[in-house]
Amino acid sequence: MRNGSPLKKKIWATAGGKGGTGKTVVTSNMALLLAELGHKVILVDADLGSANLHTCLGVRQPGKTLSDFIFSKDVPLESLAIDTPYQNLKIISGSNDRLSIANMQHAQKTRLLRHIEKLEADYILIDLGAGTNFNVLDFFLRSDMGVLVVMPEPTSIENLYRFIKSAVIRIIKKNLPPEVYKDIKISIDRYGTNQTMDSLIEVIKEKEGVFGYRIKEEIDNFTPKLIVNQIRSSEEAILGPSISEITQKYLGVRLDYIGHVSYDDTVHLAVKNFTPFLLHSPNCKASIEMRVAMKRLLAKNTQ
Repeated sequence: MRNGSPLKKKIWATAGGKGGTGKTVVTSNMALLLAELGHKVILVDADLGSANLHTCLGVRQPGKTLSDFIFSKDVPLESLAIDTPYQNLKIISGSNDRLSIANMQHAQKTRLLRHIEKLEADYILIDLGAGTNFNVLDFFLRSDMGVLVVMPEPTSIENLYRFIKSAVIRIIKKNLPPEVYKDIKISIDRYGTNQTMDSLIEVIKEKEGVFGYRIKEEIDNFTPKLIVNQIRSSEEAILGPSISEITQKYLGVRLDYIGHVSYDDTVHLAVKNFTPFLLHSPNCKASIEMRVAMKRLLAKNTQ
């Protein structure tokens, strides 16, 4: 209950397509803003194999991590949520996890997802790893809201495009019988280049009409949110809408541009001091822009 009205638990997942986009720093500050509003927040560091979310929040050596849950059926996930220095904000860390955790088996992933959804919090923010493996995609697709963080660099934008394309193909594969998927794989492989979303859906409908309509509905509801991080010029500041337009045109996915966060030396200093930049430098340009982006995300959350 917040402000006299019930709040349905929300799960947000943050991804970046590639490493180095500043996704983890953005996620930690998003969580801090939600906690400042009085919401009970749990951060889950699912950047499996490269977890460092705890560092951004000043938690030096988490004693308990995701490995304790994944490799033992006797450890409740909620018991791994440790306090951070900030009120209303807890973290389930992946620090020092076994290397094998990055390649979770399907049953382990399913169990982890199920227990994340049972955590007692108003908001659960999942910080995902780089790449487009099935674990990352499934966490992202299972969330109530997916946030993508990109840098204004060709490699980052290319990887973002690949991430969205892979997510759509994952939706298709999970909704089609294996024999149908195999039968239309040539068309699926051409998606995003010589095959548009509409034409691909028509191919699916011709094979299996009921699956085609179901897939179309699920893809229509797939509307990731976009934050462009570390911009350095006015030209880069208008990059977000251009990325959204390209994604809609070639992939048939509506990518909601939320805002940008400028490159700022104070952000780097905040990370070095193990402090969220919103607290380290609350009046810097990046902090102001982060608050604007969060306000827009929360507006989307109520729609």
